[in-house]
Amino acid sequence: MGQNGSSLLQTPIIHNWILGRESDVTYDAERSTKFGDIRGKNFHFDGFDVEAYLGVPYGRCGVFKERFQKPKPYEKWEGVRDCTKFGPRSIQQDMVWDYYLTPVPQDEAECLNMNIFVPADSVEENKTPSGRPVMVFVHGGGYLIHSAANYGDRQICRNLCRRGVIVCVIQYRLGLLGFLSTGKADCPGNYGLWDQKLAFEWIRENIGEFGGDSNSITAVGQSAGAASIDLLSISPKCEGLIQRVILMGGNAASDWAVVPWKKTIQAAEAIARRNGWKGDSEDTTDLVNFLRNQPASRCRAAIFGKSAFDRRKKGLDFCPVIDGDFLPEPIDELRQKAKKVTAIIGTTDYEALLFVALGKAQADMGSLEKQLKVNIPDSLPDFVELRDEARDIYLRDVDSRDKVQVARAFIRMYSDTLMNNSTIRYAELMSKTGHTVFLYNLTYHNPNSFGVFAFRMPFVAPTHCYDIRYLFGKGMFSKFRPDSDDLKMLDIMTRMWSNFARNGDPNYDQENRVWHPVDPENPFKHLELGLQPTEQDHYQGRRAEFWRKVELIKEMIETRRKELALPLD
Repeated sequence: MGQNGSSLLQTPIIHNWILGRESDVTYDAERSTKFGDIRGKNFHFDGFDVEAYLGVPYGRCGVFKERFQKPKPYEKWEGVRDCTKFGPRSIQQDMVWDYYLTPVPQDEAECLNMNIFVPADSVEENKTPSGRPVMVFVHGGGYLIHSAANYGDRQICRNLCRRGVIVCVIQYRLGLLGFLSTGKADCPGNYGLWDQKLAFEWIRENIGEFGGDSNSITAVGQSAGAASIDLLSISPKCEGLIQRVILMGGNAASDWAVVPWKKTIQAAEAIARRNGWKGDSEDTTDLVNFLRNQPASRCRAAIFGKSAFDRRKKGLDFCPVIDGDFLPEPIDELRQKAKKVTAIIGTTDYEALLFVALGKAQADMGSLEKQLKVNIPDSLPDFVELRDEARDIYLRDVDSRDKVQVARAFIRMYSDTLMNNSTIRYAELMSKTGHTVFLYNLTYHNPNSFGVFAFRMPFVAPTHCYDIRYLFGKGMFSKFRPDSDDLKMLDIMTRMWSNFARNGDPNYDQENRVWHPVDPENPFKHLELGLQPTEQDHYQGRRAEFWRKVELIKEMIETRRKELALPLD
């Protein structure tokens, strides 16, 4: 390890905060909010305590005829509200991996709640006169699944709150109920984003009662949660709510993150037809009225349908849209005008490996060729030469008889088009407009940490969702049973993320700074995040340079097409 990397591990790691005895729990924590008093739990660890308030309501959403509207603040209550158990989650499809997470009941009206974790005064780290920094986590799941409960309570208290930060984990409406849009005033969409905005407003107004600094809010998101907080950070409706962002495996520049509203209509129609709707596809008012009268259980959107991870399509079925309100302009234009934020953004080494494991396609040469045809269509000039150039980039030094080598090449390409290219685009655009951006690539993994997923993977490597493991100490693929290297990685990541939440700088050893912001002239400058973190200037092999060339060709063709379609003066 180089000099810079070694500085990260100079502080001894306290192993018993994970491997030692289980914490004692008492039910005597109480706080006041502007809506009423709440009672939570106290986790007592070796040397520090953390309060946990679970299922704290921040809003209410309408049901049946009041569906597809902005949320309303939760009503005030009398007495002390019990917040010792996780609140209900949004309507969604149950998943096989819920065994490894924390399944809770679903409730359409009561799903707008959050979990709040507060270090005791005895935790000196990150204690400031203005209050503790606040990290607000927005979960991913393709805008379709997951809940705040999935990220646990004890683990967050033990791993992040010991760093002296307050952690809030929020929920929002998902799927059809959260993101259906007709492009009209009767159902404009983005309800899940309005939910998130209301949650951040609740935190700003109430976090002082928990000892937090309302002017030091860091929004942390993973996957669709990362895309969500990216959208919040550039929306004029959310100005001043967020000071810093951490985007893990997602951002609003990703092809899947924002879709045309017609796409959500197509997905909604499929659900309605399945439930007996026989109306005209053009009559979106009738479609919405039909869906408003359906039980919530019939409004679940499947994340694993026939086309769930179809690499031929762009965008998920239910997503944010440019609605003229929450998102009044295209993303790049909003980004140019947005108030300055400091950001961490990054990916894992093989983002798409998870989706290969979940899907039906084989990670072989045939899939690679299909991917080439999808991303470099025959309609492009010189498409043959472009595909040859791509083959040279991904298959150079690959033995075509070696299935693992071919699988790695295919998943590299899939990862680039799914996530890596948009990550570089974000770093480039944000840094050039004056934002401070720290870029990372997670390279560390424990080969024994993938559980049953390992049997569906052509090889094991850090992939989508894997970084959550070392932020919360919570396994998304299997139970979190750390070895000594896992503990080191957890120590590095929680220190960096919490330090960034305090002052916008992930480096906690200022004499040996290991991680510098992206240079606008070199957006590939990044931190290889492993047990020996090192700074490099070729994020993901700089392959995004090739794909940017392809995108520029597509943009020129589209511009030319529009010019030819213009009427004569």
